[in-house]
Amino acid sequence: MRRLMLCLVLLALGIFLMGCAQMSAEEIVKKVEEKYDAIRDMKGIVVITTNFQGKKKVEVTKFAMKKPDKYWSDSENYTMVSNGTVMWFYDKNRNEVIKINLPKEKPKFDYGELIKDLMKNTNIKLLGSEKISGRDCYVVKVIPKNKTFYVEQKLWIDKEYWYPLRIEINYGEFNSTIEYKDVKFNTGIPDSFFEFKLPKGAKVVEQEIAPPKMLTLEEAQKQVNFTIIVPKYTAGFKFDYAYVFKFGSKEMISLYYAKDDQRLVITESKGYLKMPLPNATKIDINGTTFEVAQVFGKNILRIRKGNFEVSISAKLPKEELIKIGKSIVESKEWKSIKGVEMNLPKLNVAPNTVFFFYSPYCPHCEEIKPYVTNLTKRYTNYKFVFCDVNNCNGTCKKVMEKYRIMFVPTIVVFGKTNTTILTGTIEIRNNLERVLNEG
Repeated sequence: MRRLMLCLVLLALGIFLMGCAQMSAEEIVKKVEEKYDAIRDMKGIVVITTNFQGKKKVEVTKFAMKKPDKYWSDSENYTMVSNGTVMWFYDKNRNEVIKINLPKEKPKFDYGELIKDLMKNTNIKLLGSEKISGRDCYVVKVIPKNKTFYVEQKLWIDKEYWYPLRIEINYGEFNSTIEYKDVKFNTGIPDSFFEFKLPKGAKVVEQEIAPPKMLTLEEAQKQVNFTIIVPKYTAGFKFDYAYVFKFGSKEMISLYYAKDDQRLVITESKGYLKMPLPNATKIDINGTTFEVAQVFGKNILRIRKGNFEVSISAKLPKEELIKIGKSIVESKEWKSIKGVEMNLPKLNVAPNTVFFFYSPYCPHCEEIKPYVTNLTKRYTNYKFVFCDVNNCNGTCKKVMEKYRIMFVPTIVVFGKTNTTILTGTIEIRNNLERVLNEG
């Protein structure tokens, strides 16, 4: 999903470079859709090269895609195939297949929002033209204006289809290059190509992704074990529906409000994940810390008390989100929440213990695992515990539940005085050694 979103944004770059910078977002969206609609199928090889502290890693994957929803990829250790209704994920080393029945409704993307956010938060510079994989490409540089979701990137965009064939991403100490080779468009890949053939002796594990059910407030309240806080002030938005999500013993509800074609989403949960919002501004209001950040053109506000967390997301000015947040913290339900963590597993973890949560089915986990393993040899004053989230028990399970670990790879470091959580390969590489050195 994330790569598709990136591609849609980069398609907009092609239109932008063709002198359409003065066009409205709606006109640019129409042009982008025309270019994107011209791609019926695509196949080739993608080479991902990462460099961190002088160490280079290269991952090569063959891939094929066919609109609207078929995909195939094959690498050294994994094969993934989707025919649009079923997805198979094959672990070659384990000879194990995860079969996932996909939901009928597919996610929809807001082209206009992505394009407007791109234009608002970056400077785009045309550097010239080059050939990539035998195809003519524009070479452009994307430079973020401020600290936002975007990072500095250099792109080679196919002149015919406006698809990025090479992307160089600069995270500072960590750099990555994604390059597409032997790329062919619209070759007429048959549907049968996207049917998975079960390897001999492979074990099959079936899973199903079911979309959440739309609920009224009354229905949602019956499904969670905490009191839902309904703000008195909503900036003119009216309640539409609610979703309830459950992660083991943890519960989360999202309240969706509507006004014209805009959305306001308020998410409430117990047992929050103690991670800061990226580039957030912190504001103290009557003893409560409001964290405010911007992602993809929307403002996000987060407040916490004990193990209860509320986040508010909308395309509204920060001042309006703060008003909504204030109406929540002034409610009797918020005031009744104790300022300590409740109903969480008791932990007996010694200081200087590191928990590494991973899944053998997660390529990013496999990528970062050797790095973490190497640290176990260098930081002998720490005890490292490797936790497979598919078979989690004992202390691993308690830590996972207490800190609501929902994404992998994730590192939890129990220091002498602080507990730190790092999620994702980039955050782990950029911060883990610093945290270990600080103790």
